[in-house]
Amino acid sequence: MEKAVWNVLFNKADDICQPRDLSDTVFAASVGAALVTEEGNIYKGVNLDTACSLGFCAERNAIGSMVTAGESQISKLVAVRNGQVILPCGVCRELLMQLDERNKDMEVLVKLEGYETKRLSQLLPDYWR
Repeated sequence: MEKAVWNVLFNKADDICQPRDLSDTVFAASVGAALVTEEGNIYKGVNLDTACSLGFCAERNAIGSMVTAGESQISKLVAVRNGQVILPCGVCRELLMQLDERNKDMEVLVKLEGYETKRLSQLLPDYWR
């Protein structure tokens, strides 16, 4: 069952990766993210890269959708670029941790082969709070 969930999340994140220019200064969707909450709902997001560095990550886009729907506790998260799993950046890790204290136990897919995961607390050790 666990592998099936990771496959669904990976595929949802990979499917929304459709890199494209939105304007002369904004490039979108080179990264896709999907997360599943403790309630079992799935949220997705893509990144936005901007010329002035005010863009945001796919993970934060998915988190925004989740928060808009009234949830904050995440069970699993995956981010994908070019068909490969990538790890959330430091800003995303920090937001995930601050958003809900229980997120420290969420799983992040770090490698699709073998479905290798790490807890957020492992990716953000010695958290300041």
